[in-house]
Amino acid sequence: MQQLSQEKTETLASLEDTRNTNANLQNEIDFLNSVIVDLQRKNQDLKMKVEMISEVALDGNGDDSTMTTTTSARPPHSLHCAAITST
Repeated sequence: MQQLSQEKTETLASLEDTRNTNANLQNEIDFLNSVIVDLQRKNQDLKMKVEMISEVALDGNGDDSTMTTTTSARPPHSLHCAAITST
């Protein structure tokens, strides 16, 4: 009888661990899905910008001054440094 009680306790503990693992995995899935949605939006925005720039370039009516890029004396910070300085 005591062995059955011990097995029941172990089974309940295992079930609780499985539920916790499932909840953690679901949270990770939800987070990753939100990241995917954000990246898809950014990708769509960038595609639209490229399309607009291409149309201006093909029309030949674009003002060259709008297509210039700025240069700096120093190269940009690395991604790691940018993350540190932004905090």
